[in-house]
Amino acid sequence: MKQNKHDDMCPCTRFRAQDEFCTCGAVARDEIVKDTSRRFGERLREIQRTPSPQPNLSGWQDISTAPKNTKVLAAYRNEVGNWRIVTACYHTQLEWSDEYGDHEQEYAPEDWYEENDSSEVIYPCSRQPTHWQPLPAPPTTTEGSAG
Repeated sequence: MKQNKHDDMCPCTRFRAQDEFCTCGAVARDEIVKDTSRRFGERLREIQRTPSPQPNLSGWQDISTAPKNTKVLAAYRNEVGNWRIVTACYHTQLEWSDEYGDHEQEYAPEDWYEENDSSEVIYPCSRQPTHWQPLPAPPTTTEGSAG
């Protein structure tokens, strides 16, 4: 494929941009696509081969020993094998009604639910937790510090 001389106004020349941004036609487009796809595939394979960092599981306990109806830190491996640590609670009975209170109360099944303090909405954990530990104590403030 014949390549043209780069146009002085093309981003590939003016801003020393990667060839993917060439608008003057000097770069063979199909080669760019093939090369970009190849580099993307290589990088993806490299990421998949790299093991995820292992958390220090000291202090973590088997999930079967976790208290019920109490917020804890829960850990499990996500879909790609990386550790995910969330604030969660095993609810034995979870009831709610809509915000206007004009529907009957409904119940969620007994299970692990992710929780946070910034929202009233809770969601089932995407995977079954395998480890837990108590939530740490909140920070203490000292005189002169914010909070």
